[in-house]
Amino acid sequence: MGADDAAREWLYELRARGVNGSLLQDACSADEKLVRDSYGYLPHRVAQAGEKYGLLAAKFDEEVAEVKAAHIGSPDFIEELGDLIEVCYALGGEERVEAARLAKKEKRGGFDRLLVMKVADRTDK
Repeated sequence: MGADDAAREWLYELRARGVNGSLLQDACSADEKLVRDSYGYLPHRVAQAGEKYGLLAAKFDEEVAEVKAAHIGSPDFIEELGDLIEVCYALGGEERVEAARLAKKEKRGGFDRLLVMKVADRTDK
């Protein structure tokens, strides 16, 4: 799935949930996508402040799709995970995201033990 398809799917999903707005439509335009800063030599425009969340959310969905498509453990998989983390940092700020991640890990642990539970058994709702 290409970036345009992912952005389009993301927009359809938001619309299905009742979310509307021209900023979302602009952010998910089929003829544009958010790219890394190093691509500034290509024809581009700088996003407006009001487009930030929509563009980054579409990029997040694109990167999640690329992680899922990559072979687990391959160099591409690891690279895509790095891309996904970079988008997370752009959404929330690197220091804030890392602080929240570490605080949650301290409080609830990580995923090292790969514990699986039935959703009906949840006690932390």
